[in-house]
Amino acid sequence: MGSLNIASLVKHFDELQVFMEKEPFDVLAINETRLDSSILDCSVSLPGYNLLRRDRNRNGGGVCVYSRKTIEFKHLPNLEMQALEMIVFSVKKPNSKDFLISSWYRPPNCSLEHFNDFEDFLDKAEQEFDDLYVMGDVNANMLNILDVPRGHLCDIFQTYQLSQLIDEPTRTTSESSTLIDIFITNNKETIVHSGVYPLSISDHCLIYAVRKIGISKNKPKFITTRSFKHFNEEKFKTDLSKVDWPVIDMFDDVDKAWDNWKDKFISIVDNHAPLRTIRVRNKPVPWINNTIKFQLYQRDMLKKIAKRTGKPDDWTNYKKAHNKTNLDVITAKRRYYQNKLNEFKDDSKGTWKTLNSLIGKPSKNTEINEIKIPSNVNDTLTNACDISNHFNNIFHKLEQSLLLKFQIIMLIRQNI
Repeated sequence: MGSLNIASLVKHFDELQVFMEKEPFDVLAINETRLDSSILDCSVSLPGYNLLRRDRNRNGGGVCVYSRKTIEFKHLPNLEMQALEMIVFSVKKPNSKDFLISSWYRPPNCSLEHFNDFEDFLDKAEQEFDDLYVMGDVNANMLNILDVPRGHLCDIFQTYQLSQLIDEPTRTTSESSTLIDIFITNNKETIVHSGVYPLSISDHCLIYAVRKIGISKNKPKFITTRSFKHFNEEKFKTDLSKVDWPVIDMFDDVDKAWDNWKDKFISIVDNHAPLRTIRVRNKPVPWINNTIKFQLYQRDMLKKIAKRTGKPDDWTNYKKAHNKTNLDVITAKRRYYQNKLNEFKDDSKGTWKTLNSLIGKPSKNTEINEIKIPSNVNDTLTNACDISNHFNNIFHKLEQSLLLKFQIIMLIRQNI
């Protein structure tokens, strides 16, 4: 489980995709998403994850949670306090009770009465769940004993016997170093590891905690394709010319004629372009090439150096690298889609596919997994070949029916 204040999800979504491809969390909470209803889910969705959102506006605030699709979870809006920016859901674990996870963002300089609402949330949550896990940016510096919001939080922790697991700064700038992102639980024995993960996506570090649960990972996707690595067009044509191709007119059944021709053709194709099974890996941001990835790495290293030394020159070097990397990512994305649109300028299908990819619109391709035969409610076809043959029979009968009607109409016209 992880939590990150990203300060605009749309702005940093490409970098988040790269990070989640490299470090796939089971649950990732995002604070300060800065989204509204004009931003569709498909524009900020991660492959293999469910998305829960609670927006404020494009200027600040908002929370969302990415949950791996293999996790069985349930959204609990009845536990979400109206006055608090939070998302609450439960996770079902094998052979045991569900546990609660919440992402909470407390804006800076907000009323201390927010902590009363947080206590109301804890009262309700403890009545339904034994194990609670709350994470997020609460804008209370846990390293400063004079910080007023920190004092209120510590009183709550003591009252409800909660443990705060993060013990190092989560937001470091050239002027300050604070611990304002927290992870709290009422059962710290279930957590095997927790800490801070330095990122340069925003000026906050990602906080995380590891809880053993035995969640199954997403199954890898495999496809079968042909290898053209050693394909020789001339040899392929020569082998085709040597085949004793069947005479179609010799067959009474068109299916048998097709099978005979296909078997001979495929046997030659298999020799020149053999089948192979490969694993499909997600590439959500193709415009981020190795050069930009190296820039991201250098930027992260410069931030680590600046945090360690605290020297103004090191912070200046980091800020320059940060700004340049952001600009290069935007430029690379623009160039990628411009090239794609130029490539498909005479292909409307390719153009729309590119535009849908740009706005994050999912494909509408429909896969038919089963059909029920109307004449027999108990007869269901699930085999792809059987489904195909069934549709073939339907269209063949339709063709015969239309042909018969056409012939009748022509006879009527001739006799008028």
